[in-house]
Amino acid sequence: MPPVSPVTSNAWGDPGSKPRDVDNGIEDKTNKSWSYWDGKIIQAKDGKFHMLHSRWAQSAGHWGWFGSVAIHSVSDNALGPYVDKGLAYSDQKGKGHNVTAMALRDGTYALLISETRPASIYTASSLDGPWTFKGELKFDANGFDDDMVNSNTCLVERPDGSFVGISRHGQIFLSTSGILGPYKLQSNSIYPNLPGFNNAFAEDPVMWRSGGKYHVTVNWWAERKAHHLMSDDGIHGWKDMGLAYDPDSDFLRYTTGGVNHWNKIERPNVVLDEEGHVSHFTFAVVDAPKDDDLANDNHNSKVIVVPFNGKAFDRDFGVPEEPSPVPGKVEAESYIAMSGLETEPDEGGGTNLGFVNDGDWAEYKVDVAETGRYLLRARLATAAAEDALITFKSASGGILGRLDVRASSSDGWHDWYLDSTRVELAKGVQTVRLEFTGGSEYLLNLDWLEFTAEIPVVGTRRPDKGSGWGLQVRRSSSGASSSLDVRAPSESSWNLQVFDLQGRVAAHSQGRGTGSTGVLLGRGVYTVLLESAGAPVQQQRISIMP
Repeated sequence: MPPVSPVTSNAWGDPGSKPRDVDNGIEDKTNKSWSYWDGKIIQAKDGKFHMLHSRWAQSAGHWGWFGSVAIHSVSDNALGPYVDKGLAYSDQKGKGHNVTAMALRDGTYALLISETRPASIYTASSLDGPWTFKGELKFDANGFDDDMVNSNTCLVERPDGSFVGISRHGQIFLSTSGILGPYKLQSNSIYPNLPGFNNAFAEDPVMWRSGGKYHVTVNWWAERKAHHLMSDDGIHGWKDMGLAYDPDSDFLRYTTGGVNHWNKIERPNVVLDEEGHVSHFTFAVVDAPKDDDLANDNHNSKVIVVPFNGKAFDRDFGVPEEPSPVPGKVEAESYIAMSGLETEPDEGGGTNLGFVNDGDWAEYKVDVAETGRYLLRARLATAAAEDALITFKSASGGILGRLDVRASSSDGWHDWYLDSTRVELAKGVQTVRLEFTGGSEYLLNLDWLEFTAEIPVVGTRRPDKGSGWGLQVRRSSSGASSSLDVRAPSESSWNLQVFDLQGRVAAHSQGRGTGSTGVLLGRGVYTVLLESAGAPVQQQRISIMP
C-alpha cells in the first residue's frame, strides 16, 4: 500500500496495527469521538471519492455499533484521508448499519442499510445527496430458507436491469421488478462446507460483477478468514475459489516497508474503476478482539483502503469482453475458463500460463475472420523431463490439431522457443480449447498463441541430403498436372501441406513412409511443408511450369 502520509507508531491500537498510515481510509486519530465501520467508495464525475459508511460513539466501545448511524465522507484520493461530512440522511436520526452504496445504470445512486433496521433503500441523484428514503426490501422465500435475509444484504444491478443479492447466510435472491423487489430467493446458502469452518459464523458477503463474472467474498468471523466464490451469472454454479484473505498473513504491506496485522478484518467492499475493474478493497478493521475494545481505552476501529489489481484479477478469473481476432495473437492468460492452471510473471513484464499439469485445460473465445486452415504458433518453454502434448479442440470436442512439446527444445521454464501446427477453423465467434497431457509433474509454460495464414520461414528448412526425407515431382502423361511423392524414413508418419503464393492451402495429405501423396498440382509456384513427429519441419519451394 502506498502511504498517504508517513507511517507512524504515534497512534492508538495494539502493536500489530502499528506503525501505520493514519490518513489511509478514515479513523478518529484522537480516539475520543468516533468508531468507524463499513465503507463503500464511489468516485463522482468531478473526480472526488465518496465513502458511505457507519460510525458510533467511541465512548460506547465496540458494541456501541447497535446505535450506529450512516455517514458520508469525501476525499480527493481513493486511499484517503476521508473527511467526515456527517449524517448521510436525517430521518430516524441517521440510524443505520451495514451501509453500502451503489451507482445505478440510470446515473443515479442507491444507499442500502441492512442492520439495526430492516434492509432499506435510499436514493439520490448525487453522492452529495440529499438521500430520500425509497422503502424496505421485499422478499419471497420461494421455497427456500429466508432466515436473516435482511442482514448483511448486498445487491448488484445486472446488465439486464434486474437486481441480484446475497444475505448474511449466503442465500441468493433476484428481483426483476426494481431495486425494492420483491426478491425471490434462488437458493439456500452458497457457502462451501470447509473443514474447521462453522457456516453459522459466516457473514459480511460482498458481491460484485467484473470481467463478465460474479464474485463474492465472505468472511468467517470466528475463524478470521475469508473465501472467494465465483459464478457465471450470479445465481447458479457458485464455486469456492479458495482463500481471499487472512489477517495473520502479510498482505497489508506498505511500499515503504512494514506490515499491519489487524486482529479483525471484516466488512469487505470493492471500489470499481471506470472500466469496471476492482481498483481497491475497503475493510473495517479492529486492532484487538471486539470484546477488548471498550470505552475510552487505547483500542478502536477504522476503515482502511487497500489497492487491488483488478485488471489482472479479471484476466485470471473473468471472461474477455471481446473475443480475440483470428488472424492475430492470443495471450495465454486471456482464457475464458480453465482448470488447474496458474499465471506467473514473465521476463517481458507481462504474465504467462504456468504450473501446467496432466489433465489441465484452458478455453479461449476467438473471432475467426474467414473459414480455412491457419498456422498456429505457440511460444513455449519447459524444464520437464518428459515430452508433453497440447491438443487443440473445438467447442464440440472435435480435434483441430496437436502440438508436441519436446523436453529437449527448452532448458528452463522461461527458455522460450516457437513451435507450430495447423488447425482448421470456421468463420465466426467460437470457443477453442487447449488440453494438456504428459507424464511430468509440471509440463510446460505457455506465453501466447498466434493464428496466421502466412507460411512460416523461421524454424523451417529444406530437407538435408541423407536425412531420409525428400519430395519428388512427377509430371502426368498429359502434362496438365503433376503429382507429389514423399521420400520418408520407413514407418515415419508425415503430414504434408501445400500453399500457393497467397498463403492459401492448395492441398494437404497424410501418410507413412515413402510413397505417393495423392496430391495433384497444376502449373504455378508452391511452398510445401512436410511435418513429422519428432523431426524438424521440412520446407521446399516447388515450381511447376508448362
